[in-house]
Amino acid sequence: FRISKNIYSSTKKSISKMNLTGISLSLMLGFCSATVRGGLNSGNDSRRRLKHSNDGNAATSLRDGDCEICSRNNKDTKPNVIKIKYVSDGKNSYYQNSNKATCREGIYPTSTTISVNGASAFDVKDGDTITLNGKFGAETTFTIGGKGSCVFHTSCSVPLVAGDQIGPFLILGSDEKCDAGEKEEGACVVCDKSKKIRPDSLTIRYHTDGLNSNYQVEEKASCRSGTYPDQTTITAADQSFDVSDGDIFTLTPEGDRFDAETDFVWSDGDECNIHTSCSVPLVVGDRIGPFEIMGGNDCKIIITDDPTTVPSASPSKSPSSSPSHFPTNTPSGIPSLMPSAAPSTIPSASPSANPTIERSQIPSSPPTQTPSMVPSGTPTDVPTVSPSDVPSITPSTSPSEAPSVTPSTIPSQAPSDSCLYAEVRSVDNNSVVVDIAFNYEDKNPVASDWVGLYPCSDETRDPPFSVEPVIWAFTCYNRNCRNDPSTKGQGKFTFDDDTIPTFGSEGIYKNLEYIVKEKPGCYIPLLNRIDGDSAPPYYNICVGNEIEF
Repeated sequence: FRISKNIYSSTKKSISKMNLTGISLSLMLGFCSATVRGGLNSGNDSRRRLKHSNDGNAATSLRDGDCEICSRNNKDTKPNVIKIKYVSDGKNSYYQNSNKATCREGIYPTSTTISVNGASAFDVKDGDTITLNGKFGAETTFTIGGKGSCVFHTSCSVPLVAGDQIGPFLILGSDEKCDAGEKEEGACVVCDKSKKIRPDSLTIRYHTDGLNSNYQVEEKASCRSGTYPDQTTITAADQSFDVSDGDIFTLTPEGDRFDAETDFVWSDGDECNIHTSCSVPLVVGDRIGPFEIMGGNDCKIIITDDPTTVPSASPSKSPSSSPSHFPTNTPSGIPSLMPSAAPSTIPSASPSANPTIERSQIPSSPPTQTPSMVPSGTPTDVPTVSPSDVPSITPSTSPSEAPSVTPSTIPSQAPSDSCLYAEVRSVDNNSVVVDIAFNYEDKNPVASDWVGLYPCSDETRDPPFSVEPVIWAFTCYNRNCRNDPSTKGQGKFTFDDDTIPTFGSEGIYKNLEYIVKEKPGCYIPLLNRIDGDSAPPYYNICVGNEIEF
């Protein structure tokens, strides 16, 4: 008791009354670690909880905005997945008292390693999200930094509620039941329960591929993931809009403000709704079924058809009708030297050091001002053995005598000025990985830069790639390094389902196995930067080469 009293006194916390049932305290190098059974609560805390409950055990009703995952009256929804956020400023649970949850109020390490039930281990820092999977027992035990442990209840005999903080663990959601994710850093909130100003209009982008909202659960928004019509007419708030994939429209309420729910009706009679009373968040960038929130209230968005000020680093998909290096207007008086005996397979780094010196006496015919699109009918005196696969990096002094009639649509490798290159590689058990190499030291790299894979068709969007990637990772790859003080602009990593962090391959994102089985085809890697609000389109650093799954 003297040890614990001194510690509490040093942190300027008064102790009026303490329940010390089953407390084990150990002092190591000035660090006090407590494993508590039965709780370590001041009398003030007990009285405070009695305001919420008539039995002193737990709150009897949900707070506004919280979502019940399960309870003793709702055990059918016992979770298989629990998403939690680590918060170093621990709080007492609103629903689980100290007899059920020994993770309590206090200051926890800002960065540490957490072991769950003695098995899974997570390196976390303040604000990191953890996803727990499996069949949960009555209690789930957390060992924090190897120095102390605590538990909270997961058998549903007491409420498990999204929005409740149990010690350092903020419950975010579970499966589909309460998977209303926390607002991402930088996301612009149109309105929520702390900013309950219903918007006088909402700007929305229509998508044919609907997604589940990160903030509005199914009980609040019936517009969910699925495939929606390519072209249709939608009626909402007594207004009708003819839309196709990617179209943007602005919705205004019938009266002074939106109703609690806004219904959307398709021309074929199907309908769904989103929540617009602000008791649950409306956030820019969130996809609620086919509707992406683009702006409202003080969240403004600029929509323009003008091209971006920074061009993409990749070549255009359709080549120009003439060579990229301008041919001379007048051909040189001496014909070009004979080509090498065998074609190169990839562009050489520099011209051949020793071309053959034999040459024809005269050109086969006077060259045209520019290369002809169709080769001449008469071959040269010494024809080439076979044409080279791709043009050399350094052009000849005169134009080629006969460019190919139909050029390839893309270069065989990533262009030399691109800072990103990707390659699909097969590994054991018929699975694939994607090797990524990047080098952009000259573009002021930051720790939040990341690489994502996009379907090639996303390049045709306006603006290009203005959606979330299918799969992504920070350039550090195996963790969330967004808040690191610095990073390197040169490196490589491998997208692999066995090692990729869950935040880049779960939820709205997919893993490589899904891509291969469900969405194979052409993909493009992008090196992106979060610039302002964490919602697409992101600031593009460079575009890589096309790859095929």
